Amino acid sequence: MNHRTLIFILVIFTSCDNLVRFESPQPTGQRDEKAISSKLIGQYRSLNDSTLLTITSSEIVRTVDWKTVLHISKVDSVTRASIHGDTTFYETNGQAKFVFEVKGDSLFQSIDYKDTLVSLRDGDKVRKLKGYFLLNRLTADKEWMVSKIGRTKGGVVVGTISNKDDLGKLRELTNTDSDTVYNFNPTRRQMKQFVRDKGFGEDERFIKL
Repeated sequence: MNHRTLIFILVIFTSCDNLVRFESPQPTGQRDEKAISSKLIGQYRSLNDSTLLTITSSEIVRTVDWKTVLHISKVDSVTRASIHGDTTFYETNGQAKFVFEVKGDSLFQSIDYKDTLVSLRDGDKVRKLKGYFLLNRLTADKEWMVSKIGRTKGGVVVGTISNKDDLGKLRELTNTDSDTVYNFNPTRRQMKQFVRDKGFGEDERFIKL
């Protein structure tokens, strides 16, 4: 392991946001929900890994707990010198915690990453569309990152935007020719069509605990 590996891990867990942003909460013209539906509230576990999804009346948060072990011989001398006993550091916005612990000839690594999908207390918006709820997360530049959530038997499914396939669908639906445009302002009808065309193509399924 070297510094590039550490940076790679950091990118994977703290820079996984999609590039697509919307100019206004989606779908346009739909009223905001005053609270997250009581039918969704609870704690869920991903069917893929140990990721947890916690839903309250005001927010939805994904928590990733990732662990791995390396033999100390696989750690290069520069990185080894920077780790004195147990080392903990945080990603700049405080959402990710990285812990490195040396025990004998092994290096234990763990990452605790919290990804807030929506927080009504922070000014985010939740709106209904075609049996789903669209989660509008206000970004620092006053634009919106949108995902969706829906109920399934025994759990929920969270859909996020795929940079490649969904980006192409949005450009086609909104008649956007430029391949440099990543901000969109679809009509309500266009957003409904986007959902109908299996937009939010990155699905993650959770079972209720």
